[in-house]
Amino acid sequence: MRPDFCRHFTRGMITALVILHGQVFLAKVHGAENAPAGEAVTRPDRDDAALRDVFFTSPQRGFAVGDRGTILRTDDGGQTWTLLPCQTEATLRSISFVSEDEGWIAGGGTREYSGASEGVVLATDDGGETWAVVCEQRLPAIRSIRFFSDVEGIAVGDSTDRHPSGLVSTSDGGRTWTAVPGDKTNGWTTAEFASSQFAVLAGEKGALGSLAGGAVTNSTPLGGLRGFKASSLDRPAKTVWAVGDGGMIVRSNDGGASWPAADASMPIETRMVFDFAAVAASRNEVWVGGTPGSVIWHSPDGGATWKPQPTGETTPLHAIICLPGDKRIAVGALGKILVSEAGGAWTTVRGAGRRLAALAIHAHGTRVSLFELARDGLDRGYRVGAWSLVRRDVEPETERRADGSRRFEDAVLSLTAACGVTDWRLPVSLPGLDRNPQKLMSEWSVLADQKLNDVLIATLVTQIRTWRPDVILLDDAPADDMPTQVIRAAMGVAASHAQADQGRLAPLWTTAALPGWSIKRVYARGLTGQEGDLAIDPFEWMPQKQTSLSTLVAPAASRLGLSLDSIGQRETFRPVEIPGVPAATTREFFTGLSLAAGGDARRPLPVTPIEADDTTLQMAMRQRNFQKMSLKLMSRPGQSDVLLGQLDASLQGMPEEQAAITLAMLGDDLRRRADWDAAEATMMELVTRYPAHAAAREARRWLISLWTSGELEYHRGRETGVAQMQVEQAAGSNTRQRRPVTLAGGSVFVGDMASVLGAGAKAIQAEGPQGSMTGRRNLDSSKRFAQAAQLLEDWKRVAPDDVEAVELQFQLAALYRRHDKHQEAESIYTQIVQNTTGWSQRVAHGELWLLRPSTQSLQSVYRANHTSRPPILDGVLADECWQVAKEIRIAGAPRSAPKRNDELDAIDSAPARDLNGSAFCMLAYDGAYLYFAASAPRHPSIPKDAPSYAGRPYDADLDAHDRISLALDINRDYQSAYCLDIDQRGWTRDALWTNQEWNPKWHVACNADESTWRIEAAINWSELCPQPPAPGAVMALGVTRTMPAVGRQSWVWPGNAPITAESMGLLMLE
Repeated sequence: MRPDFCRHFTRGMITALVILHGQVFLAKVHGAENAPAGEAVTRPDRDDAALRDVFFTSPQRGFAVGDRGTILRTDDGGQTWTLLPCQTEATLRSISFVSEDEGWIAGGGTREYSGASEGVVLATDDGGETWAVVCEQRLPAIRSIRFFSDVEGIAVGDSTDRHPSGLVSTSDGGRTWTAVPGDKTNGWTTAEFASSQFAVLAGEKGALGSLAGGAVTNSTPLGGLRGFKASSLDRPAKTVWAVGDGGMIVRSNDGGASWPAADASMPIETRMVFDFAAVAASRNEVWVGGTPGSVIWHSPDGGATWKPQPTGETTPLHAIICLPGDKRIAVGALGKILVSEAGGAWTTVRGAGRRLAALAIHAHGTRVSLFELARDGLDRGYRVGAWSLVRRDVEPETERRADGSRRFEDAVLSLTAACGVTDWRLPVSLPGLDRNPQKLMSEWSVLADQKLNDVLIATLVTQIRTWRPDVILLDDAPADDMPTQVIRAAMGVAASHAQADQGRLAPLWTTAALPGWSIKRVYARGLTGQEGDLAIDPFEWMPQKQTSLSTLVAPAASRLGLSLDSIGQRETFRPVEIPGVPAATTREFFTGLSLAAGGDARRPLPVTPIEADDTTLQMAMRQRNFQKMSLKLMSRPGQSDVLLGQLDASLQGMPEEQAAITLAMLGDDLRRRADWDAAEATMMELVTRYPAHAAAREARRWLISLWTSGELEYHRGRETGVAQMQVEQAAGSNTRQRRPVTLAGGSVFVGDMASVLGAGAKAIQAEGPQGSMTGRRNLDSSKRFAQAAQLLEDWKRVAPDDVEAVELQFQLAALYRRHDKHQEAESIYTQIVQNTTGWSQRVAHGELWLLRPSTQSLQSVYRANHTSRPPILDGVLADECWQVAKEIRIAGAPRSAPKRNDELDAIDSAPARDLNGSAFCMLAYDGAYLYFAASAPRHPSIPKDAPSYAGRPYDADLDAHDRISLALDINRDYQSAYCLDIDQRGWTRDALWTNQEWNPKWHVACNADESTWRIEAAINWSELCPQPPAPGAVMALGVTRTMPAVGRQSWVWPGNAPITAESMGLLMLE
């Protein structure tokens, strides 16, 4: 039984001689007196890992868990703590016991190389002496776990394809888990259980829900931007408390039916300064904490009044627990633990005074310098962190990958950073908004209740005073990156306010008991290719980790969604002078600063540094030389064979980790260049040589996608004169005769794509990508099928759960269909329908309907007419084929009205969107061309750019213009597709899967007036498939409209861009 607790921890200082990597260390380790031999002192990165949860099984014995697989135990009521061995490096977020002996720990994060959500569950049956991974099943990342007996438990966390409700349950002690049925959700961050049958749930952006009767139900959200981070059930008072961003405190006395605010007596300043992440309630007393950790707020009367309890610390608190005997413990960042007894002051018993040496502040999480975090933090021991201003709310949340904020956090935490926080206050919620300064500032001003400057300065100052870094790292801003420019402009003022209280913002820091802090240096990272005073070489050897820097950051880069070839690029920094902070004169971030190893801003280091020997230096040099040779050879057509011929010699003697990353980086670069044959050969080498390496998992996934893609098979075959793909079509269909396309300026026949089309349209043409076959993996269709089957069998042995991923199952079904194994395909689709919800269930329904037309389909279907009279491409849409065609409505997403709560401040309420009416499109076809027409009402806030063809390039930059995107997945593998974009000027952009170099020959006309813009297009079937498809052929289709800084409309929702399977219906040729 879990008490109704609160949470934080202790410090003890010892000096010890320890052995690490065979070297003698002199370490100053906090709270490690009773550590098992070598465990605490050999893992300084666990000693200062953030602690996320705390649980006591008795008044004396308790446990705290956190980042990097950290598990701490106390046997004296929280005064001293021992670091325990743990076999996972995952972030551990929750702990639950049902007795003094039996307990469970859960957590997880973003899976490296795939970007998917991945959970972990540990268990003990010996009172926490030992912990072991108890479940090998693939689970989503878990935020909270609760057991009700030694066999029955529930875990709460991310929503995925196979776990759409965000809850999973077990009846065998955690060895196997089953998805809890219910509504599709976006996952949950916290939950409180009255029993195994009833719980209240809360999540990001004010999401609320409940578990009742064995099923999950979404409740009306509070709405707005603020998310819930923690909750507590006060059983005696029958009250559930929930806290979150922006000082949010709410409670429910009716089982989650209503959530009135409970912060009326809180100082108004708390809403601007505090983000709460910890709450504990017991007998109508409540304690709340978060960021900053300088104050824990206490209410003795159920929220009627609140009093601050200063902690003497500043870094964030993540959990609070209440113990019998009027005792409370709080845990948080940098391994910090605090204790309060008998209503007394909070005392830091572990990690007192710890802070950061450097804090990287970015507008966008993807800009974080992983090199700096790995070199200075992971290898050199400096305590570093990263913070991002902008949360990207542009794309609908996808079930295939963890959201961007989570990926950012997991990426930087994997490099032992102290924090990886994305702020919630100023999101980019519209496509192209960050490239439109006027609209961005207007949007943010509304969100900040017309106090944008104050909100921005207060947010930056809070981060600086919370983490107290000596060094701030910024980005140089590209010309079109307004958020980065905003940060750069605000930093000078923020540094001044961070140093001393001043002006109208001074009450914020008084309320927060947050003392001033002086930044010592500021550096800016240059744009790619820029020179700087300080450079970080990606192939620099990291002596403590005995590997190269690029190898060290590769898993983190993959979690962040960056291409691995990008980590082979050098980074530069330059000193920046801001008011009150002179420009640094050193070529290293920390030279001349007082940052002693084992001190408040740096971990312990070896007395005798580990030196790289000749062999290890040669490995780093070989990796660097191979990278240079790769770049040189890949810039020359037809040189891929030469490069691949050097693999054996280049990889000879490399450690497995370094060699696997080298191959993964090369494969990423080759596929980015659309050198499919060489990329295929490289990825095959990776999965063959290093099948158990994490990078091989993504390599297998990519190879299956490559071999499944009918579009890629066709274009690879075109290069060699063998085109084998066929479009599935209905029985009894007839092939139509090819016809000319009639244009406003004349006629263009098949093969005459270089013609000038006249004033109403223009041909787009380019040579296909050049490059020779490698000769090593030149597989025809049947061989690729056999190769894919063998790869899947091998994959099942290495990681069986990977093969069950929904997107992989769709690809496998497409392979079966193409080889007339329809029963096998039907079985896969049936399993998806039965075991998933959302887009995957909808798409599988459509595929079952195609296999068995008598069944009912949930999928959207558009039937395109065959036309005997091709349209005149003039953008008027007056042709006969369009008069009889059905329209596809391209509309905005259905939007539920947020629950009104007058006590929530203005920063919670995003402005309503008026998308100014729906667009529509139509399709038709004949034996030569696929025709596409669309009409869109102009939006008053978008410039009325007139149609223009002068200077129209291939793959134009359309991001600042109103545009319509068309995606065609010819063989319905729901992974690769042709993507065709046309904007209001008639300018175009096209891609084949990830290949931006694909430049088909197609015809586009555009017409417009004051109220509407219209387009017509024709693309020859020969650009898409070997033979014109016959009537009855079916392919997947997606259509989306993107209005910069306004919103997105789509035929099928969610309307993402680039269009993926989630936003596709079916196109059937009548």
